[in-house]
Amino acid sequence: MGIALGILLTETIVMEPFLHAITCICCAILLFNIHHTLQGIMISEIAEMFNERHGRGG
Repeated sequence: MGIALGILLTETIVMEPFLHAITCICCAILLFNIHHTLQGIMISEIAEMFNERHGRGG
């Protein structure tokens, strides 16, 4: 039991930085995607406003 626990702890200590890095990368990708999605929505909103003022029906 003690040996198995030791191996488990060692694997946890070794894997921790990798798991942390993977988590950070996943969060960064998620935030990046959210940012670009919001940017895209904002750009389309601005484009629609611009079209309403200056384009169609103006």
